[in-house]
Amino acid sequence: MDKPVLESIHIQNFRCFEHLDINRLARINLIAGRNSVGKTAVLEAIFLLLGAENIGRVAKIGRFRGLGGRNGPVGDVLDLLWSPLFYQLRTAGRIEVAADLSTGGERKVELTVATAPSRPLAVGSDGELLKPGATAGQVLRQRFTDSNHDESTFEVRLIGGELHIQPVPSTQPFPGHFISARRPPSPEELAALFGQLVRSKRVRDLDLVKILNIVEPRLTQLDVIPSGGASMVYGDIGLKQMLPLSLLGDGIERVIGVVLRIANAPGGIVLIDEVENGLHHSILSDFWQVIDRAAQTFNTQVIATTHSYECIREAHQAFSQNGDYDFLLHRLDRVGDQVETVTYDQEALGAALKAEFEVR
Repeated sequence: MDKPVLESIHIQNFRCFEHLDINRLARINLIAGRNSVGKTAVLEAIFLLLGAENIGRVAKIGRFRGLGGRNGPVGDVLDLLWSPLFYQLRTAGRIEVAADLSTGGERKVELTVATAPSRPLAVGSDGELLKPGATAGQVLRQRFTDSNHDESTFEVRLIGGELHIQPVPSTQPFPGHFISARRPPSPEELAALFGQLVRSKRVRDLDLVKILNIVEPRLTQLDVIPSGGASMVYGDIGLKQMLPLSLLGDGIERVIGVVLRIANAPGGIVLIDEVENGLHHSILSDFWQVIDRAAQTFNTQVIATTHSYECIREAHQAFSQNGDYDFLLHRLDRVGDQVETVTYDQEALGAALKAEFEVR
């Protein structure tokens, strides 16, 4: 069996982390911990590494948090988009995200805020001048170092309230997807993912109807159908016509969204925030078995977060039924101003669950 992409992850000066190490990663990983301890931030850090040659991912991270707009005074954009990325808003520091790869070597991305050569003072889209301290020459600089120690540098400049990226980003180092807890997939996204799987002829490697039967037992057929100027995935549940999956409930969209992204990231990574969203606890064990089979089939690494004790317990039970328990739980705990990681393997997690220890 092929190894997962990342063996470990190291984060410095990003979000709530002055320094965080997760020294051991499995094929399937679940991150737990109290609110505001940084579970989502771990996924965001890895997402930056996935697109290390595309600094535009910084803007995407803002949208994952519900900060969709980038209009207005440049100073406001800086406050919303750049500053919160840095530990304690210290933009004079340097963000570093590094990972040891199973293929050998290390991949690293660094972010710094720098001052570019002087340029005329810009105004925001509403006509306001820059806020004090935010100059038209301020840039976010990203340096990417691959496993061969080759470096590339990219910059984002904020001019007139708009982002300008230099140079044009190349393709991402390896396939990856981020599934946000705040932003469910659109019908068009699901249709595109389904279509990509059909075109690659790998749809035959998954029995999607059988997978979705864990949520909707009446489902007998899936198809992509153009409707209203866009394509959507439709399902047959025995009515006189097929229905868009969005009308069949959040659970069925959650399951197919996760599975299609795993299938469309062969040899890559899928990041899932609040993995249990939209799912009843009674199907969580089946859901984890589906994730396990899909991840093995497509050689995809999965890193997810959860608030749910049931989700952790059912994951442990599901993976315990397999001969290969390729699953780890990572609990984040705040100790003073720092966040530390405790990793549970099969034996440790089994003992903790049996003793009813708090592992969320």
